[in-house]
Amino acid sequence: MSYHFPLNMMPLALGALISGALALYTWRNRQAIGATPFSIMMLILYEWEISYIFELAGTDLSTKLFWDKAMFLGVVATPVVWLVFALEYTGRKTWINARRFAMLSIIPVFTLVIILTNDLHHLFWTRITLSSEGGFLVLVSRYGPWYWVHAFYSYTLIIIGLFLIIRALLRWPTQYRGQMVWVLLATVTPFIA
Repeated sequence: MSYHFPLNMMPLALGALISGALALYTWRNRQAIGATPFSIMMLILYEWEISYIFELAGTDLSTKLFWDKAMFLGVVATPVVWLVFALEYTGRKTWINARRFAMLSIIPVFTLVIILTNDLHHLFWTRITLSSEGGFLVLVSRYGPWYWVHAFYSYTLIIIGLFLIIRALLRWPTQYRGQMVWVLLATVTPFIA
């Protein structure tokens, strides 16, 4: 595995450091409502960002594929943890139990298995090539049918979580709305990006 880390990767590294710092900070304050799932979500985003940095820095296809697959650990876990955070933060913590969490995790776990065995069936990626863009060698993927199942499921969980938080924002007393707006902005920005 060989790598090239140009200086224009610094914003990505800064984003990873912020996610890691937020994970530690909220874990230390995990008695607050929503802090534990938020901390776990920030740790997952940290893993996602670090994997993406190493994928971009990789100089050959096999290195990039290794880190792309590692990155999907964070990609598939984030929507589930986001929904758990939204449920807990909006006062629906009792809805979350081991059985429901396991049910929510079926498609993400299955997606990881499909990604790790993609060379056998091409259900997630049908073709992957390299292209030079903006000074980086990047993966160019043609997606298979399971990618779209994963994308639909992930965006559905994200939208449900957003709906819960926006609905709570509109119903909460005025003095708590500022905090909720910042939570919403902090959590939505990575998804938009």
